[in-house]
Amino acid sequence: MAEQNPTVPGPLPPDAFQPLSGSHEIQAITRPSLSYWQDAWLRLKANRRALFSLYLVIGLLLFTFFGPVVWTVDPSLQDLDQISQAPGADRTVSLVDGYQPWYGEEPVDGSGQGLRFVGEPTTQHVRLKWDAIAGAGEYRVYRTPYSIGPELAFGLPLKETTDTYFEDLLDLRPQNYYYTLVVLDEYGRETDQYQTIEGELSRVITLAEARNRGMLGADETAPLGTEFTLKLHPLGTDYLGRDM
Repeated sequence: MAEQNPTVPGPLPPDAFQPLSGSHEIQAITRPSLSYWQDAWLRLKANRRALFSLYLVIGLLLFTFFGPVVWTVDPSLQDLDQISQAPGADRTVSLVDGYQPWYGEEPVDGSGQGLRFVGEPTTQHVRLKWDAIAGAGEYRVYRTPYSIGPELAFGLPLKETTDTYFEDLLDLRPQNYYYTLVVLDEYGRETDQYQTIEGELSRVITLAEARNRGMLGADETAPLGTEFTLKLHPLGTDYLGRDM
């Protein structure tokens, strides 16, 4: 019996000569086709922060273009009675007499010791009076909106005088002020003698100013102490009193 050689292949089956059947995948659209802007909008809606930023930009644009139509106040017009006012600040103002020069007169019942106010301190004027101090060559008056601490920062020097009175008319605002009287020696040097007084200034307006602002008619009058409301500035005013 002859042995078969393992390296020689045997006969092939008949189906080995059948042709192969090929197959391939064909691309197909699985979702609707989107334009560039449609796809961008879908991506934007999925990002909440980006969507909020878009609405914010749109709001700013609307405010920029339509704000001057709604709020017609001239932005260059100065309101000197409302300088550097924050939104929602008190806009009440009281009617007072027109300004009259003052030379240190004091009511009979207004005498007192030390540094004191003569009359009510207002945005029209602040009048100070004090008693003569022995050994004083001159007096120097300071003003500051901050309380006087141990560092003795008295603030803005207003005047040096030999008189025993002083009237402050410089850029007065409706806020709290501290006035300090410092004694100077005969050589003009500050001594360690000083007096401080604190006062809250009320905002006032004269009859002529009220008429100019349209709060009263040209021939209309009102009793002293009548309160008015100054013009509204929803976003406040800047350092020159201009509407923001």
